[in-house]
Amino acid sequence: MRRFIQLVERDGTELLDTKRKSLFYIVAGNDDLYNKLYQIYDFDKRVVRKECVNSNQLYDETSIKLLTLAYVLIKENDDSLINLFHGLDDFNFELALSAIKIRYMGEFE
Repeated sequence: MRRFIQLVERDGTELLDTKRKSLFYIVAGNDDLYNKLYQIYDFDKRVVRKECVNSNQLYDETSIKLLTLAYVLIKENDDSLINLFHGLDDFNFELALSAIKIRYMGEFE
């Protein structure tokens, strides 16, 4: 939770910006993604670096799925959400669900 709050504060994310909060929740909750934060997000432009989503070589399979989910949540493209959950372990499945709650309901646990 500490890393999530730090990312939201660093970005200056507005209270009602559930898209960006869902992205930061996923990145903060996964060590691999958090360690590659600056390859994923440009804080100056406040955008996801699209090239990172298409660059599978930098991430393990779970990180790729979570990063894709984060990108889908921030871009409002819900077509392939169900495919992203297949193969996630219990911890990362719960991480993904919590990010969806943030995005669509504005709340988290």
